[in-house]
Amino acid sequence: RITTQWVDQLQRSTVDAIFPGQEFDFVVIDGLHQITADVNSVLSILPRVRSGGTIVVEDVCILENWKIIDSMFRQSEQIADAFFIEDDDTDTHLYVIQKK
Repeated sequence: RITTQWVDQLQRSTVDAIFPGQEFDFVVIDGLHQITADVNSVLSILPRVRSGGTIVVEDVCILENWKIIDSMFRQSEQIADAFFIEDDDTDTHLYVIQKK
């Protein structure tokens, strides 16, 4: 079942408030495409992703900045793996997080 929801990703409290009590197997973050907005979404959603689940952040544009974020996320005990799927033709990339 696919469900969509509108939130202001720059306000983490609005991301925290969506889908209360829900856990997820797979989440695609397709939002504002600003690093702050995407990081807010990951930080809010990650605790609600089931073990073995996946988060995909799409349209990652400034890859060098995201590599810094990646190094910080990798310090989390919740994350099993994280990697980029790079598309040099469009200069937009995917960032994939797999939860332990």
